[in-house]
Amino acid sequence: MALGGISSALSALKAFSKKVSNTSNNVANINTAGFKKRTTSFQESGNLRGVKVSSNQPVHTQGPLIPTNNPLNIAVNGQGFFRVSLPNGGTGYSRDGNLKKDSTGRLVTSNGNPIEPEISIPGNATGVSVSGSGQVSASINGQTQAIGQIELSSFQNSSGLVSLGNNLLSASNASGPAVNGIPGTGGLGTIIQGSIESSNVDIVEESINLITSSAGYKANIKSIKAQNELLGTILDIKE
Repeated sequence: MALGGISSALSALKAFSKKVSNTSNNVANINTAGFKKRTTSFQESGNLRGVKVSSNQPVHTQGPLIPTNNPLNIAVNGQGFFRVSLPNGGTGYSRDGNLKKDSTGRLVTSNGNPIEPEISIPGNATGVSVSGSGQVSASINGQTQAIGQIELSSFQNSSGLVSLGNNLLSASNASGPAVNGIPGTGGLGTIIQGSIESSNVDIVEESINLITSSAGYKANIKSIKAQNELLGTILDIKE
């Protein structure tokens, strides 16, 4: 009986520890552009009535759009992800539209990943504009010229995207393949220039999660200690 209770409490301890860790990560990224919070769910584990983590999934709801007046800041208003090139030659996806120019003039993310399809801003450009449909234009020698097209990607199950760290995601069997398109078409959102999408982390919700998870963690620590003492008493009696 005591051993079963300890096993159940240990299972719950691991689950609450995971939820505390997840909540802490959400709070740490509250000011990260385009960051999507994750939620941890529990389910009953085996016949010992313990609990274990059943899922730890991202929540792809829209974050607040924050005006910055920086022409290289763009936000997606609606569904869709920016497509970026990864150092290993693969493709990643992100909602972080805090863009900048690299040393060659390419549009890259804050972590240096080039936007796909690649867009380069000429060195003599004096202004850049991005339309709601993602067309990028630059003012060159007093003339407005189209220099590229930002595309967005959608997925059948965006919760199945795999986190790569640094605010990057990759497709998986669970997410299904990317469907690429022009912003404003096929259910994709539109582009808002001069703004970034803030994280969708709710500090009040996360504070409540942290309090309840910490309380559950501490309660199971006490349970393990109590049952360990009970087991010791039973063994002493048997001797």
